[in-house]
Amino acid sequence: MSDEQVLNKISCFQSNGSQADIVDVQHTLPDVSTFQDMGSAEWRGIKCEMYQTIDQVGDKKSTYTYYIDVASKHPVHYEMFGYDSLIGSHFDKYTIDYYNYDEEPIDPTVFHVTDGN
Repeated sequence: MSDEQVLNKISCFQSNGSQADIVDVQHTLPDVSTFQDMGSAEWRGIKCEMYQTIDQVGDKKSTYTYYIDVASKHPVHYEMFGYDSLIGSHFDKYTIDYYNYDEEPIDPTVFHVTDGN
């Protein structure tokens, strides 16, 4: 976050929900249903398959590029040059590097909301 007093401060944004206005889970993997297979590529020394899609909104072109590790089939890198396709933010360059990707189910008790006592 940056404003008149702070430059590039790391912070979290909160979205309050209710029963009438439910807040969905923030996704960290893109929907690749419209991506094209661009073939083999390398990302930081990792052999990958690269997928890409391009969207045009008015005069702004957004390019989304996604890298998947050939050996493990795990995500490695996602680059968004345009609008943020995951949380819908403004036009900019966004990059996500995926480390220690785990496919195991998450224990549901992690999401148990308590009354704070």
